[in-house]
Amino acid sequence: MAHNTIAVGGLRIGVETEFLLQAKTLEEDQGIPSLKIFAYMVAESHCENVPNWVARMHEEVGVDEAGLDDEGRFTEWVLVDDKSIEPAPYNPNVSLKQWPLELVSPALQFTNGSSFRSEVEFVWRHLQEMTTINTNETCGTHIHLSPYTNNGIWALRDVKAICRSIIYFEFAFEVLLPAHRRQNLWTKSNVYDNDSFPQKTVDACFGLIDGCSLIAEIVQLMNDGDDKYFGWNFLNLLGEGKTTIEFRRPPGVTNEEECLAWVEFTVMFAQSAVLHGNTLTNNMGVAANVQDLEIFMRRVTVSGGEPARLNAIFLGKSGARFPQKVAMAGYTLEEMEKIERIRAGERNRNLMREKMKRA
Repeated sequence: MAHNTIAVGGLRIGVETEFLLQAKTLEEDQGIPSLKIFAYMVAESHCENVPNWVARMHEEVGVDEAGLDDEGRFTEWVLVDDKSIEPAPYNPNVSLKQWPLELVSPALQFTNGSSFRSEVEFVWRHLQEMTTINTNETCGTHIHLSPYTNNGIWALRDVKAICRSIIYFEFAFEVLLPAHRRQNLWTKSNVYDNDSFPQKTVDACFGLIDGCSLIAEIVQLMNDGDDKYFGWNFLNLLGEGKTTIEFRRPPGVTNEEECLAWVEFTVMFAQSAVLHGNTLTNNMGVAANVQDLEIFMRRVTVSGGEPARLNAIFLGKSGARFPQKVAMAGYTLEEMEKIERIRAGERNRNLMREKMKRA
């Protein structure tokens, strides 16, 4: 087996989880005046109970990232506000407030002998002890991947292999995702919502990918310029230092098992893609299905992997589904203005990228 940036040294991973947290009791709920105070309480409780092998936690609700350079924010778990998360309407007579938050992990090591799963489990179990964890269709999970070797920089050949695999198995991905993660404005199809791929056939897309000679060209192609809101975001391959690829399509999760299943899926897909993506062909013109994807992913042994976790993703799923383009025509002017405000607020905030660069 040829050496590559993943198989030799594993991966650094980062996980961003969007959810809606609630206090456990009405009495607790009534004593919380703001989202920032709630996030502070959760983070402080974590720090009071954390063992020395688990990173600490702090909150950055309402904080402008510009100018912040406290080393702790790059090595700790961080609770941040996310305006794309929409809580249920609040009625104090019948419900507890839902607090929309995103939990940003530190850079974690997906390598043989790593204890990252134990850390994730501790963090989630403490959250479950202190709060009630909910999600809805506005919540998602984002997983960042960076090679542990090669100074944390993705090689062009490996990026091409991953891109080819994304194209090849796109119809299978559509089956594995819940309905609200398809035709989703924040996790668009890298092909069917992307004008950089004028022809949508696998062979035509392969030709454009194979023709790229620079990382910047791949990014331009896969993100249709500089739009990060695709299922796979390659914009963090640009710039100096360690680089990451972000998988944005998983749904929101409410426990550590769901979270770790999507981490396992993302890592195993990337590993398989690096090893076999550049040899994929589509001579028959038939879309690859879920069964094909599972075989593709289980062909490799991932150092530090727990492939049994894939069962939670694949169980009961089969076939292929044609991707549908996001229909922008259905949005009202008010909704479009809100979308632009969210996008504008995120342009200068990329905490995970900085965490991975400094790891």
